Amino acid sequence: MGFLTTRSRPKTPAATQPGDDEFRLMVDLMPQLAWMTDKDGSPLWYNQRWYDYTGMTLADIKAKGRTQIIHPEHADRVTTKLKQNFSSGLEWEETFPIKSKDGDYHWFLSRGEPIRDEQGNIVRWFGTHTDITKQLELEHSLREAVGRAEVASNAKSEFLANMSHEIRTPMNVVIGLANILARSNPLSPKQRQFIGTLQSSANALLGLINDLLDFAKIEAQTLEFEKLPFNISALLTEIGEGIGVRAREKNLELRMNIQDENLDVVGDPTRIRQIVTNLAGNAIKFTQSGYVEIALVRKPLPDGRSSEIEIRVSDTGIGIPADKIDNIFQKFTQADTSISRKFGGTGLGLAISRALAQAMGGDIDAASIEGRGSTFALHVCMPHAIKTKAIPDDMRYERGADFARGKRILLVEDHAPNILVARTVIEDFGLECDTALNGREALEKMSTHDYLAIVMDIQMPELDGLETTRRWRKIEQERGVAPTPIIGMTAYARTEDRAKCLEAGMDEYISKPFGINDLRAKLESCVALPQLKAA
Repeated sequence: MGFLTTRSRPKTPAATQPGDDEFRLMVDLMPQLAWMTDKDGSPLWYNQRWYDYTGMTLADIKAKGRTQIIHPEHADRVTTKLKQNFSSGLEWEETFPIKSKDGDYHWFLSRGEPIRDEQGNIVRWFGTHTDITKQLELEHSLREAVGRAEVASNAKSEFLANMSHEIRTPMNVVIGLANILARSNPLSPKQRQFIGTLQSSANALLGLINDLLDFAKIEAQTLEFEKLPFNISALLTEIGEGIGVRAREKNLELRMNIQDENLDVVGDPTRIRQIVTNLAGNAIKFTQSGYVEIALVRKPLPDGRSSEIEIRVSDTGIGIPADKIDNIFQKFTQADTSISRKFGGTGLGLAISRALAQAMGGDIDAASIEGRGSTFALHVCMPHAIKTKAIPDDMRYERGADFARGKRILLVEDHAPNILVARTVIEDFGLECDTALNGREALEKMSTHDYLAIVMDIQMPELDGLETTRRWRKIEQERGVAPTPIIGMTAYARTEDRAKCLEAGMDEYISKPFGINDLRAKLESCVALPQLKAA
């Protein structure tokens, strides 16, 4: 045939090269609409598929032009692009709707390339139109489905966040007042018993609420994890101190077996605490005598920058039957499912713990002998934390500073019960407390008083805590004064909420319900408070 297309193709042996008849037969059998033009783009030939679809002959196209079959909204664009390609000799590719003989429009992918002679001169153009209507419809359907899924996921996440806020707000009051009452004097033994029961029941309810919200987040795939440097050895020691009280109440020995006393890693300390506390809590609940042990084992990885962390929680409790151990990580499942079972619980704790571990790239395994005890082991790989100074050089506050601002704290909160709790706690620390009901009132008070620190609720009418912080930081810069420490406080407990607080210019963040020592620690992290009363 003596012609070459633009692309380099291997030569076909002469004996197998198709003649004109074979070529026409092949292109007539193609599923695409095929066409050929001269070097200037004037139509020369169309295959049978073209005629079957458009109902137009070559003479019709020559007489009426290509624009007769191109959708009017695309005709000018396609015609201009086609002329440019014919003029420049560039390969052609475009998508546009083409009219059928029935008057319907289908979307086609049009491709064309020049045919050159042996000297490289363009002598003809050959191309195809491929119907992509169904493909585009499928893509559109998939995009709509993805969009609906994203909307549903966002709605579910927002619902969970709002539900968390609405539940945590009254729980903050219940737990806060219970903790305040527990510190009151004098109290009769009966009153202490009542308050202790109230505290334990409130904490149990909060734990159940957190489990249900975490379960919903896992189902919605909206779990979030922080990547913070922390000392995992110290974290386990702190957990041991917390659950040690429960162990002593049952006359159990709590053993702490930590190989590395100073192991700094990067990860989510809150989630690690949640997993280990759950495993240790279960161990204490199902152990009547003997001991519970928390062990930390570190296995350095070859890269030298990370380690496999193994945290084992062992006990001498009732153990798990061999036929039940494979099911204990299933949601809403417990080893004892009888109606008269001795131990309560939702059956969510282990399922959530394993889901958290797996989301961090790790896992939890279990081994048990019925009547002799169980061992649960958390395995997770964590990068080593880079050692940094305890106090950055550019830190805005000096812990050893004098009390130029006095001993007054500004509490910005619009919910009266929360004001009662937070104000009582702050005053119990030996500090004075001013209050503001919204951001506008807070800005007025901050402009006329010097405060040691500000405890700022995030959700408030008129002007929320984030915008209030931004405005106050701008005022401080304009005045050239040292910034006042601001602690954000919210019943939302998402990672993104903490990030928003820090981005707005806050220095610390605390979620409701907060413990007395939690607030004390946050205040101490911002300014030196040696006179603060211990909780």
